[in-house]
Amino acid sequence: MSLFAAILFLLLPGLFMLWKSGQKREQLFALYDHYRHIVATEGITSIQTIAEMTKQRPAVVANDLRRLIYLGAFQDAFVDMNSMTIVINRPAMDLSSRRTAAVEELEGLTKELKGAYKELLNEYMKTTSSSKTAEKPLPKKVECPGCGSSTLLQPGESKACPYCDSPLTYPKSG
Repeated sequence: MSLFAAILFLLLPGLFMLWKSGQKREQLFALYDHYRHIVATEGITSIQTIAEMTKQRPAVVANDLRRLIYLGAFQDAFVDMNSMTIVINRPAMDLSSRRTAAVEELEGLTKELKGAYKELLNEYMKTTSSSKTAEKPLPKKVECPGCGSSTLLQPGESKACPYCDSPLTYPKSG
């Protein structure tokens, strides 16, 4: 009976640890899948950002990414510890493909610039036409008919001359 108890005493903790390690392994592989999704699908390469998204320390993320690169999860990649990013080298395009891509990008930019130019031109035309029609009249010096003194009046203003009390009004025409 003591041999059975000894075997049971040693075997149960071993089985428990085996079961627990299987759980931890599944969690680790789920985390690795999350890393792959973040880098490959979302295009995020900053180790700091990945660490924040996965609630891991940046050093752990860098180490895990190095392991994934070693295991072949990321082809032609390396972890740059200076910039704290994972760098994935894209395969180089042949010259004609690069030229076609550059021309397409340039055409897209040209269309965007033309659209932006038209919008700015329309906006400018609206502001200049509205400013001409709605020009605010400026203050004018009005000469007193009684004493000849000059007084500055705002548009629409009427007041008495400060010297002779004659009525002064802003002129309606130029």
